[in-house]
Amino acid sequence: MSTVCSHCGKFPELNKRMSKCARCKFQLYCSRQCQKDDWPDHKQWCGDEEKQLSFILKYAMRMNNDDDFLQSLGLALAEEFYKTFTTTPNPKRMWVAHLQLCLVPYNPEDMDALNSLDVPLEPLLEKHIDGMLAICDLGDCSNLDKFPLEQCRHRLWQTYRDKMNRTGFKDDHVVLVRFGYRDMDFYFLPI
Repeated sequence: MSTVCSHCGKFPELNKRMSKCARCKFQLYCSRQCQKDDWPDHKQWCGDEEKQLSFILKYAMRMNNDDDFLQSLGLALAEEFYKTFTTTPNPKRMWVAHLQLCLVPYNPEDMDALNSLDVPLEPLLEKHIDGMLAICDLGDCSNLDKFPLEQCRHRLWQTYRDKMNRTGFKDDHVVLVRFGYRDMDFYFLPI
């Protein structure tokens, strides 16, 4: 797995670093033109005002280099798509999974209080609650009529599919994982 341009899906050139969005420090680009072309989509969530989102974006950048996480994600995807891939395999099809992230309290008592209808919500909103990032849901969203994607996401998948074909893995499926938090997709990773 490798970091790719957030807009065109190209892999970085040898010994060349990709540039980051100056505002959120998260999106990576192979060129100034790709960054400019991606801005209409990226500006919807780019910003430094949201601490939770900032935490999640920082972690997402680490996920791409976390072999244990990527292996676990690969296993979760295999479980989610097992029946489909074994009954009607189609490696040339663009498969897409949506992975929903959420923040959950470290302390089980805080979680119980948040879930309880007997505990008033107002005091909990004032309380500092430490939490951790968790995967809340993983599902198939490959129906692109129902779950449309921008063209740059199609290019990202195709770039990875082409790389798999060139390296002898033409029969393996490639799944584009859409990482979501709240009501937005903030990261895309082909696996």
